[in-house]
Amino acid sequence: SVMAMGLLGKETKVQIKNNLFLDPMTFGADTALQRQYDFLETGETYSDVIVNRANQVMIYHQRDTSATSVDNTLQFTISNNWYAYTKAITDTWALLNQFNPTLHAPSPLTRFIQSKVSADAFTKVDPFSFKNVPHTMEGMVYWNLSPLPTGAGENSSGGTDFKDFDRRLTTYFRDTLDCSYSTALPEYSAATGGYPLGDLNWFPTKKAAWEAAGGWTDVKTISNAVPAQFSLEQNYPNPFNPTTKIIYSIPKESKVRLEIFDILGRQVETLVNNSQQAGSYSVDFNASKLTSGVYIYKLTTQDYVLSKKMLFMK
Repeated sequence: SVMAMGLLGKETKVQIKNNLFLDPMTFGADTALQRQYDFLETGETYSDVIVNRANQVMIYHQRDTSATSVDNTLQFTISNNWYAYTKAITDTWALLNQFNPTLHAPSPLTRFIQSKVSADAFTKVDPFSFKNVPHTMEGMVYWNLSPLPTGAGENSSGGTDFKDFDRRLTTYFRDTLDCSYSTALPEYSAATGGYPLGDLNWFPTKKAAWEAAGGWTDVKTISNAVPAQFSLEQNYPNPFNPTTKIIYSIPKESKVRLEIFDILGRQVETLVNNSQQAGSYSVDFNASKLTSGVYIYKLTTQDYVLSKKMLFMK
């Protein structure tokens, strides 16, 4: 899996949250020439490992290296993404290191993007399995990266022992493919609001609950000016039915959690759970799934905890 965002325009806002990846970039961040060209547009190389080879990553954009670069105006909100590699793939990489000692797992983000988001934007976790998906491509990986006579090797026309991958017909992907995973895994409740990470289409009940709650919360940037202090304003309108707006400000980049609790202190919603740049933000809260009553909204960062009450009246 590779996400190539192309050349982003001025002040583009990119959000990548609550994703779940299994065996992203199966072939690894290797140095084979035939897999370099798509990554050179990042402008990043492994100059400290091997000269003129691209920094191969899971997610990247085309860098604007001109004098009028718009890169510094880009806003990245990247948080709570998990990824894992199966043992079959990591064992194959270890085996291939005899031929290519620089073969390794790719970094999730380019160094440029990583410099603009928190270090935990992507978290590597223990391997897991989807319910019904094609077999991993370790045979194809080994064939492609090992030299003749058994493999293709770099700059060769192919080996004598081709290892095909698990090819499937369109009907399989339409009718049989199932990317759900065990509900006992922590991934099942790790997304914002306690939903499963990844594609909710594989968990119809959870998707229905998510849609009833209004979907993902849309956090809007009010101002990029650096506020003087942390603040949490009174929601407006208040009392409200069923939606209200919450505005908060942070004077420096912070890991932000904005949560809703009932009067008994039970968490009922997580509106924000990611790192944000200094600025002022607004969030719309939809309480249509809740009962009338007093609720508490709480803003938590590494430096401050602020909370206020609001009244929901149906």
